[in-house]
Amino acid sequence: MNYPHSIPLCRTNGELLPAKNAISRENAISRVVLSSVGTKWNDVVVEQHHFPSFELVDVMYKRHAIAINIGHPFICEFEKDGRFQRFQRARGAVSFFPSHRPFSNRLKAESGVLANVLMVFSRHAQKIKNH
Repeated sequence: MNYPHSIPLCRTNGELLPAKNAISRENAISRVVLSSVGTKWNDVVVEQHHFPSFELVDVMYKRHAIAINIGHPFICEFEKDGRFQRFQRARGAVSFFPSHRPFSNRLKAESGVLANVLMVFSRHAQKIKNH
């Protein structure tokens, strides 16, 4: 079954990332395999995503997001201080994406293997206060 994305990625100006096609509103970078959207969970959305190789520059989630690798290890690069740093994301690795915080990311799926990631989102948009 194909599920729609419940939390799209946005550019830093708030514009949604382009869809796969004019009819679908899904993000072009991943495919939702399972989703809790139809459940009565009030404050959280859990989705299983398959990601091929991709590159994202200055994007953000409007809700807090946690990504847990539930598949094979994969290589991921995050921009920090203007330079991309390479990390291997082992099975069970956890990443946190605060809402409204831009990030840049590259994912390299080896030999056509998709990254299999469990995404957990807060259902309500929140801003993080800087202290």
